[in-house]
Amino acid sequence: MIIQHTESAGINPGSSFVSKDSSGTTKYVIRWTSTISGRVGTGTKRFKQPEAERLAAELNRDYPGIEHEAILSVPLPAKSACGVSI
Repeated sequence: MIIQHTESAGINPGSSFVSKDSSGTTKYVIRWTSTISGRVGTGTKRFKQPEAERLAAELNRDYPGIEHEAILSVPLPAKSACGVSI
């Protein structure tokens, strides 16, 4: 499954557009790119920054044909009852 996301560059971690848990901790997801096919995707599980960076490094060691990176999670826009983004 490919999830839409916004590049982490230029996003302020204090911004209301960045996903945070109840304690206010900024959340990260793992974005991956296949170096063989060029396919890309973004995971849906959210991590704290150190855990996301550690996992991305571990995945890069275990799966050298796929580049992984920890990026800030940005929630998708809310949709109205008729399915239109608001």
